[in-house]
This record gives sequence, structure tokens and C-alpha cells, in this order.
Amino acid sequence: ENRPGAGGQIAARLLKEAPAGGSTLMMAIDHQIVMIPQTVRSPGYAPQQDFQPILQMATYEICAGVSGKSPARTFAEWAKLAKQGTEHRSIGVPATGSNAHFLAEAIARHFGVPLDVVPYKGGSPLVTDLSGGHVGAFVLPCGDLIVKAHEAGRARILVTSADVAHPRAPQASTFAREGLQVPSSEGYFMAVYAGSGLPPKVAEALERASAAGAPGAEVPGRIPATGMVPRTLPADALRSGVARSTPAWGDLIRKSGFQPE
Repeated sequence: ENRPGAGGQIAARLLKEAPAGGSTLMMAIDHQIVMIPQTVRSPGYAPQQDFQPILQMATYEICAGVSGKSPARTFAEWAKLAKQGTEHRSIGVPATGSNAHFLAEAIARHFGVPLDVVPYKGGSPLVTDLSGGHVGAFVLPCGDLIVKAHEAGRARILVTSADVAHPRAPQASTFAREGLQVPSSEGYFMAVYAGSGLPPKVAEALERASAAGAPGAEVPGRIPATGMVPRTLPADALRSGVARSTPAWGDLIRKSGFQPE
């Protein structure tokens, strides 16, 4: 049952209000679990108290780069251009308060560039503006949308959050190689969550069932179409990863000067 809206807050509140027992589950991304509680003043839920992780299903990476009309072939070249002229300083992100937003702010601080962060309502309008050269740079999840634009020459991926080269943008650097201190790849995920207070046996049964369904014929085929990579982790490992990535993102949020809305 698709319940979009408010960056996932509507779905999260529904899970919190659902009857206990494990009959209602939520397919969540890291934005609902890690970012919203730190960027929204009253989200209506607290993940650690209200939700119980069941299984991580997939991970994804973040791509950053420039419009295909830019002459920059590396992040250093782009930073030099941005310092020289205002037409190179706009950097689009898919939403205010997203991980891409705070990565863009971190990039600006790292290179000492006064960037103009431009929030969009999703990736599609951002890629359209990139293609036309109306925005100079971008930070986006590395899905088909931006990768296809890169392959077509309408955008140019210069750096990713991955530890290794992106298979469809092998020339791209990584945040780590560029010297940026940003959260590791475990901070970008999609996972199954239940309401809190599940009996251990029920939680274990849900984890087993989710893990059994993950490698089925339909699931692995659909996940890559979203730009994610099928990668399962048990509940304890997911919980530990969230515990590490939450303060890391909190540090970037504070350094950006962002005020919870």
C-alpha cells in the first residue's frame, strides 16, 4: 500500500499507529529513519522507540557532478570554475533536508566555494535543468535517472559515495579520495521495519520470511530498477549501522547551519 508524502513521514506515522503484533510493516529508506528525526522539529515518530528493524533489503550510492555543458572533468576543476564565476555555483539537490542537501553543503565547505544549493522536488526536474545547463552541478542518488543522463552526455558524474569506481561511471572519483569526511556507504539503505514491541519469536519469523523473499525472482529484478543494489543485512547489523550513521549525519547537519523546520 503506497502512502507517499512529507518525505515518508506519513507512512512512518501510519506504522507507529498500526495495531501491534507485526501485521503491518513498512519498507523504509534511510531518510525516514536517520534524516527526518534530525531535520524536522516534530516528525510524529521516533524510530528508536517506535520502530523495530526487520531486515535491510538494499543499499544505494550518491553521485555528484556537473551539467554536461560544464567544461569540468574533475571536482577540482569544477571548484576552480565555481570560485571564478557565479554561473558555476548552483548545485541542485532532490529535496531540502535530504542527505544530498547536506553532502552539497559539505562539498562547499571542503572546497571553500560559496555554492548556491538549489532544492528540487525530486530528481527528474533537476536532471532536466542539468541537461539544459540551467543548474551547474548536482548531488543525487546514483539511479538510472542520473546515470543515463551521464551516459548521454547531458550530465557528468565526477564523484560517488562508493568505496570503488561506479561500473557505469568508472572515471568518477569517490568522496573519500577527494578528502571529504562524509558518512560511509552503510548510511544509504532500504529496509523493512515493524512497530516496536514485537515478541522476539514474531520478529525472528518476520526476518526469516523477509530474507527468504529477498532472493526470489521478482524482488532482485525490481530493486536495481530503482538505482539500488540488493544487499540484505539482519536486524542487528542494520540497527548497528543506523546507530553509527545517525550521529555522522547529525554532525553534517549541524555544520551546515540547517534549522529543523
